[in-house]
Amino acid sequence: MIPEMYKGKVLKASWIYCAKDGAPFGVVGRYQNGTDKKDIVPFFKGDSPNWQMGIDLNPRPLFGLEKLVNHSKEKAIFVVEGEKSAAALQSIGCKVLTSLGGSKSAGKSDWTPLSGFNTVYLLPDNDEPGEYYIKDVFQALSKLPEPPDIKVLRFPELQKGGDIVDWLQGGNDNWDGYSPIDESLHQALREKLKEKLAKIEPVPKEWNITVLAGSEGACFDERKPAEIKAKNPPVPILSEDLIPEPYRPWLADVSDRMQTPPDFATVSALVITGSIIGSGCSIKPKAKDDWEVIPNLWGACIGRPSVVLKSPSMKEPMQLLEKIQAKYGEQFEHEQIGAEFDILANKAMLDDIKGSLSKVSKGKGRDNVVNSNDMAKLKDDYMALMQDAEPESVRRLFKTNETSIQSMTVIQNENLRGVLTFRDELTGLLVKWDRDDGADERAYFLEGWNGDGTYTDVKIGRGLTDAKNICISLLGGIQPDKLKRYLYQAMKGNNDGLMQRLQLAVWPDEPKQWKNVDRFPDREAKKKAHEILEVLADIDFSQYGGTQSEHDERP
Repeated sequence: MIPEMYKGKVLKASWIYCAKDGAPFGVVGRYQNGTDKKDIVPFFKGDSPNWQMGIDLNPRPLFGLEKLVNHSKEKAIFVVEGEKSAAALQSIGCKVLTSLGGSKSAGKSDWTPLSGFNTVYLLPDNDEPGEYYIKDVFQALSKLPEPPDIKVLRFPELQKGGDIVDWLQGGNDNWDGYSPIDESLHQALREKLKEKLAKIEPVPKEWNITVLAGSEGACFDERKPAEIKAKNPPVPILSEDLIPEPYRPWLADVSDRMQTPPDFATVSALVITGSIIGSGCSIKPKAKDDWEVIPNLWGACIGRPSVVLKSPSMKEPMQLLEKIQAKYGEQFEHEQIGAEFDILANKAMLDDIKGSLSKVSKGKGRDNVVNSNDMAKLKDDYMALMQDAEPESVRRLFKTNETSIQSMTVIQNENLRGVLTFRDELTGLLVKWDRDDGADERAYFLEGWNGDGTYTDVKIGRGLTDAKNICISLLGGIQPDKLKRYLYQAMKGNNDGLMQRLQLAVWPDEPKQWKNVDRFPDREAKKKAHEILEVLADIDFSQYGGTQSEHDERP
């Protein structure tokens, strides 16, 4: 009926699957050489009259269905794991069923033939897979329209992995476990089984809870929990020699007072430093080529909320930038007072020229002849006035939290080195960029990361908006679970380079120990860092070794 060999192993035994009327429709073969690992291979009749390896039936049939013919539903049914065990117990006159496919496949079988029977005994193998199997069978039987009363018969006296075949072999060394048991032994074995049934157990109460909860498999619910192992590899500690030397005392002080990894404060300080330099200078990776790279940085501080104190760590360096911005704001307000006088004086002189122009344009004499010399002099006066006029004061900005494309372009036009966008939670910005109405802003920021692009926008009703240079730095915090989505998108095709632009993204391990540190900050170290940033805000890099040819836009 089926092959005598399979993958070099001989057919050791086979069991026929029959319908209730006894018609065979499948065979399961056990292929094994000696005590080597066995292969259990099913052969079933599909659309073909011949046996074919495998089975396409869903749900799968039970082994032993033909034994239920004329069997009263008042009498018990045994359920065991595996055809070998079922056939052995059947050979002494018991009504026994099993499912196809081993300990993990009970849920794939059709157990409806047992609906309406009074009692079912579950006989597990003496190991964990055996327990999982009968739990799954119990769950399947409990969902039947007329579920039977289910009890469990265990064999703890057997060695680990032992089954009903081993129990039947006890004291019968002549039986191979496959062939039918000698009829002379049937009565004694049945009596022995009856004695065993006196110790039968009800199913554990927690199994019933599992069924009521609607779980889809006992093997999923009741197994011994496995050890939870961290999936993330340990993160190397940020070495002190990787931190710029002038910042080391300051950042070490911040990290110690906050009891957080130094990564957050260090990344924030570096991004802020890069944003102040902005497009004020560039780096040329090649000696002769004109390819240049703007030292612009994007950073992300990754960590769980309220655990690693991302926000306070970022706030320390941000305070220095905000202090510099406030200083330039006060300077702008002071300059505005003088600028208002200059505007008034310039307007008065323009009004005087306009009055004179009105008189000259009327001409002189009876023919109203216009004196070209007078007109030329007025034009010269007007040109000189416009050239000497003080430019309108512009406020220097170093950071912003929220802008539109148009307002950012205006800011960039007034701050040629660029500006930092800071978001305590980057998620809000990323979600905004995910929307259809945020796609343009996303592209704008991606271009602004380069630090050397231009932007021109012409809209009806708004007119022309342009900037000679766009340089946008970015800094913020984000939770690992929120970031996961964007990393997945980047790996699965939505890869526009957004994630790769976060060059300084750090996710340090959470500190294993924490202590309350309450002391004054190292003000000298903080002052030194502030002075460095102030110098960088106004520095002319060409005076400090930067070279600039006539073709270069910046040192």
